[in-house]
Order: sequence, then C-alpha cells, then structure tokens
Amino acid sequence: MPKTTTDLPFFNLTYRRKDIPKAVKYEGIDPAGHPISWQVFHNTNEEVGPAGVEAHEVWYLLIKPAIDSKRKADGTIPQIIPLGGMRHCLRMVGWSEGGHQARELIKCLTQIAFAGCVADLWFPTGEIDEDGKEKFLQIKSRFSRMSVYAIGEHHLTAEELKDQQFEFDLEDQLYIRLDPIEVQMQQLQAQQHRLIDNEYMFSVKPIARRWYELLAGKIYGTLKYNAPFFEIKYSWYIKHHHTLKKFNNLKRVTAQMNRVVQDHLDSGFLTRVEYRKFKEPDQELDFSIRYFVGAAAKSSINRIQGHISNRRKKEVAGPVSVKESQNAKNDQISGVRSEDGIEVPLEAKVVSEALNFDAQEKAEERRAVELAITTLETHLLPRQRELLTLMTVDFMITESRAYELLMEYPVYRVDLQVQAFEWRTTGISNKAGFLINAIEQNYALPDKFRDHLRAIEFEKEQTARQEREEELRSQKEILIAACAICDQNGNRNIKLPEDPNYKAVHQCSHDPAIESTFEDWIM
Repeated sequence: MPKTTTDLPFFNLTYRRKDIPKAVKYEGIDPAGHPISWQVFHNTNEEVGPAGVEAHEVWYLLIKPAIDSKRKADGTIPQIIPLGGMRHCLRMVGWSEGGHQARELIKCLTQIAFAGCVADLWFPTGEIDEDGKEKFLQIKSRFSRMSVYAIGEHHLTAEELKDQQFEFDLEDQLYIRLDPIEVQMQQLQAQQHRLIDNEYMFSVKPIARRWYELLAGKIYGTLKYNAPFFEIKYSWYIKHHHTLKKFNNLKRVTAQMNRVVQDHLDSGFLTRVEYRKFKEPDQELDFSIRYFVGAAAKSSINRIQGHISNRRKKEVAGPVSVKESQNAKNDQISGVRSEDGIEVPLEAKVVSEALNFDAQEKAEERRAVELAITTLETHLLPRQRELLTLMTVDFMITESRAYELLMEYPVYRVDLQVQAFEWRTTGISNKAGFLINAIEQNYALPDKFRDHLRAIEFEKEQTARQEREEELRSQKEILIAACAICDQNGNRNIKLPEDPNYKAVHQCSHDPAIESTFEDWIM
C-alpha cells in the first residue's frame, strides 16, 4: 500500500458510532520537514453514511488490487478502472454472491466516493536538484478519491447512487473513475509501497487493523535487522488513529492501547507490550510504547514474500490483494525462522535502478495537472452547490470553510441561516463570522422571518390545493366527454326507483354496469 496516503486517516475503523467524527482533521510535519494538512468530510446522510469497516475492506481487497493491475510499466495509472463483474467483485472481498450483498458493495463504493478530501501534501518526485537534494511536488487541492463510473452500460448519477434506485444484474461489469489527484498521488508513491498481509490484517478486529496498517513497515524493519522490539510515541499514534480519544495518564493509555493490540497478542503477532511516560522540553507529557514481535509476525512477512516470489515466477498481473511496486526489486537478506522452525528467506524492498516514472516530466507540466483537477462541488447536491456559491460570494466565507459547514451540518439548517440573515435587524459588521456562528450554534430565527416562512408555506399549500382541484376538474371533463350516457354536465334524467312517475337528476358514474340499473326519463 502507498505509505503516505495509508498513514493519513480516512476510513473509520470502528463500529461505535459515537467514536466516528463529523470530520477527520490531521496536521503535522512530514519526514522531509514540510508542514502538511489533511481533512476528510464523510457523508452524513442516512442513505449513504461515512466510509467505515466494510468500505475499508472493499478498498484493500477490491479497489487497490484493481488499480495496481492496471498500472503500466512506466508507473502511470488510467482514470477509469474496471473492477470486474459484480460476482467477481463480491468474491474478491469475501462476501456471498447475492443482490443484497451487491447493494452493500455499491454502498461502500458510494461512501468512499462521497467522502471529500482537502489536502496540502508534499510528495518526492524522484528528481534531484542542482544541490543534490530531492525535489518534492506539493499537492494542494479539494477532491474526492473516486466516483462510481458505471454498472454495466449504465452511467450512474450522484442521486442514483445516494438513493440506490437503479436496477443491475450480478453479471454486470463495475467501473470506477479515479480523481486526477488520486491518480497523481498513487503514481508519486510508486516507490514508497508498504507491504501489507491482507490475510492477517482481516483476521483481526477493525481497531487492530489500523494498528497493523500504520506499523507494518516498522514490523518489517524490526524483523529484517533481528531487533527484539520497536518503539513508537503515543502522541504520534493517536493522531493517525483518529477514532481513538487521547488520554493523559499512564493507566488509561495502557488500558486503551492494550485493547487496540489485544488481537495481536492473542495471535502471537506480538509477545508483549511495555509502556513508560516521558516529557520532552516545551512539550506535553507523552508515553513511549514498546512492542515485542512474535512468531506470527515472522510468518506473516514470509507469507508476503512467498506471494511476491510466486507472482514473479508466474508473471501474472491480475488483481491481487498485495501489490509489489512496478519500480522496485527484491533484495535477499537474512532468513527468519517461522513458527514451524523452518528457515524461510525474507526479502526487503529496495528501489531499483529504473528511473522514477515521473522523473522526466517537467515540473511546470505537473503543476498544470494540479490546476486541472476536479473540485468537490461536483459531489454536492444542487442546493448545496447554490449555498456554497452564496456563502463564498455574498458572505466572503472561504471556500474550504463553506464546504466544511455544508458537510458537517444538515443542508436545511445552513439554508435557513443563510436566508434568515437579511431579516436580522442587528448591525452586523462581520457577515462571514456571524453566519458561521449562526450555523454552528443554530441561532434562533427572527420572528418576521418565521412569519415569512409560514406565509410561503400557506401559499404553497393553497397552490397545491388549487392544482389538485384543477386536476380533478380536468379528469371529470375527460370522463364526461367520453361517456355516451350522460349530458354535457355529467348528469342523467332518470325515473325514481320508488315512483316511476317522478323524474330525478342523477350524477352519472360513467360505469355502464352501474348506470344500467337506472331507467331514463322519457317524456
């Protein structure tokens, strides 16, 4: 898996709804010293919801292998990625083949597609400047990682995906479209892949998966150099595992992090964990966590290397769960003894002499790609797009802040506060700040505005009533015109059943069977 984007929090790996934040926000410093920022705004609608445990499975077991299978020899990736037939897709993620499961799969894809990202990141380009230093490309943009492009021959709209009101067959081919920014990030990380053992990762609980996802590289390094343990800072881990709450005392930190790795201890992947608190100058109290790797970790690494070795022999490029970078080779290092005592060769990933796929492109051309990206507006509902324009143009709220508000709060709440602004009589000098506070704190609406809303609602009801009456009148005229029994007003002159000597005016039912029970009055 690509190292940088895997480290950044995206999927909510928890079933506890109270632990799922409205927005994922991460700020830090990358290994090269660049300040980076990363935000994810998941969909909050009941019909879609945030990308969680199941969406994480779909990304790892279906989407990423499909992307890697389409990666060309030069490292480039197409935007349109075929995932395969619906049955094949369900088999790839280990789900049973059926209509309900297929709908769940589409929902997971939609959750990923509807999650908006705001990124300010730096990626190494593989180029060296005049001073011999590595060059970096900054990606600063708003985007969604992918969209569901088509099922069979049917190209889906955002509304169709949200409501899932469309038909499909289990034999239909499924296609996704990667955002240009996602394509660029995947390509820039071609030489920074982290080896992940999907078989092991999906055998543990979601909370333990994120731990493995983040620390697989450290585990590999520990085994490669025959070290007994590796060490991390609690403050670092808690920033990357965003569904966890940060604690400040050793007892609670120990209980929390033991819960995170309990499955790894039970499986023998880890043998024990040690904690100690420390404080650096001008920093908050922190905790050092030391993990001792076990035999199951060695078996996991050997399983990955065996998989890579078999793929090289067979020269198969189909969708697989673990992908070796196209621009990397394997280097034999010391063997690691597995659980059964047999020495199995362990290999390390090193960069090959082949040039980076992007090394010959001009920096100006790459920046031009950055300017041509899609925006998140295409993934907003029509009224949300209108509100985004109003908030940025009329209220001078920054686009990123306006988007954040639209993703965090229901659209009707934002809409009401925008409309209510002109009805507020107080002198407001900072329109942007006032509206932001009004949305976040859900200010009470002015009485005059409430009266205005009631008048609009009354007018709508009156108009709807008139339309219903007009529709009934029109239907009545059509029935009268088509009826050969009644007059132009829809009436008949009939004899009274009780006294045939008297005439009565009868409203025609236009049903011959009913009307045959009455006798016409003839002078």
